[in-house]
Amino acid sequence: MPLSAKNIAILVIVLVAHYFPVNYLQKAISSQMPLPRSMLVRPSSECANELLSPGGSISSPCRGMPSGHTETAAIFAWVLYQSGHLRWFSALAIILIMGTHRILFARHNAIQVAVGALLGIFYGTLYYKTGLSLMSLGTLCFVMLGISVSYFIAPLSVLDQQHQQQQPNKNNADDAYGGWTIERPQDISQYLP
Repeated sequence: MPLSAKNIAILVIVLVAHYFPVNYLQKAISSQMPLPRSMLVRPSSECANELLSPGGSISSPCRGMPSGHTETAAIFAWVLYQSGHLRWFSALAIILIMGTHRILFARHNAIQVAVGALLGIFYGTLYYKTGLSLMSLGTLCFVMLGISVSYFIAPLSVLDQQHQQQQPNKNNADDAYGGWTIERPQDISQYLP
């Protein structure tokens, strides 16, 4: 499908709209996942404290998973490849150049770049299959809604895991009442009529 001026305008809107809210939400969700912090935090010196702190949330500027620049470049390159405007190796070169740039300038690590590239290819295919029309914008809204819902569900799974870890051991007699102890009075005569 050759890209018309309308298709290109919609592609630009999709890229900008995808880069800002969708990638922000992806980073917010991934920062709450039970993954090693080295996968989630940017490798820059400004984020060294975030990498060393064992718990707690990751501040917004230090969230690195996935690489938004690589993801956006992959969407752009993959749409152009699928529309016949680029060959596959040119699309791959664009993605690799952006990913390498992000790694060399210590903005992301290789895992963050790889995840961004794979997500970009997925979204590029999704947007292209919707014809780069108003349906693409609807698809983008649906993606943002799905990611937003996930943003609120992901912390619930972490809280559930923490709750499961804090449950008392029912096999232990001391914990038979959920961690509560029952004190028996020494003199029960005061409770009798």
